[in-house]
Order: sequence, then structure tokens, then C-alpha cells
Amino acid sequence: MVGEFKSEWDKSYKNKDNYIFYPHEEIIRFISKYIRKRVGLDEFIDQCEINESTKVLDFGCGIGRHMRLLYEFGLNARGFDLSSEAITVAKNNFSSLGMDEVSKKLDVANITNLPYESGEFDFMLSHGVIDSMPIEVAQKGFLELYRTLKKGGVYIF
Repeated sequence: MVGEFKSEWDKSYKNKDNYIFYPHEEIIRFISKYIRKRVGLDEFIDQCEINESTKVLDFGCGIGRHMRLLYEFGLNARGFDLSSEAITVAKNNFSSLGMDEVSKKLDVANITNLPYESGEFDFMLSHGVIDSMPIEVAQKGFLELYRTLKKGGVYIF
């Protein structure tokens, strides 16, 4: 079942059907309210205690529109997508922008079996992902996301 969806998503990205470059406004609001608010070009007000161990997960990151935003906000983020094609495009885009450190934080992964530690992430975000999968996969995915979210962590999807 997952292989079937993976090939469909890879095909979609090869056709450039899902090339979305701009972050979604609700994700920007989430980051500003719960994590870090931008108050100048390179000025931020932290909305909680932020340090190098604070981690954000962008699940279903596609070609990296929200990963770029998280990088611009100076946040330690990881992203994953089922589509290896999307991750390849994202890595190439980030490398061409001189953002190789972001490229290294992108993974091809299945939401039902994530390569992350339990309780690894303080925050999670996603837009237009959960509603793009069968309910059975979404239910298993939520359990796996919950496993990787720290107690008291915050998410938006």
C-alpha cells in the first residue's frame, strides 16, 4: 500500500504538480505564536525557551517551503517526506542556495515508521499532508508522530 502511494507522490513531484514555494500563513502564525516571532529582518522574540536542543519537525515537508522558513528563523528543524523525488528536489534547491546544512536535515521516511528517537521534537508542523492519505495510514502516523513528540510538545497540521 505505501509503495503505491510513494510512486504516486514521486510521479507528482516529477511532474512538478506539488511545487509550492511559499510558506502557508497558518504555519507562520503558529511559529510566531508558539516558537519565535520575527520582529525585524534578523530580529526575533522567543515565545518559549529556545536553545540548540529545541527541535522542530516538518512532516510531509515536500520540497521544503516550511524548512526554509524554519531555517530563516534560526530554528533546529528536520523534515521528512514519503517522496524521494520531493526530498531530492529540496536538497538540490537548498544546496543551490548555499543552505547545505538544511539539505542534511531532510529524510525520506514513511509517517508510520519514523527514523527519529522517542520524544525528540518540541514542535511539529505540517500543511496539507494528513488529508492526503488514507485514514488507516493517518491513524498509524499520528501514533508515530506522538511517539516522537516530547511531553508537552506543540503541533499544528
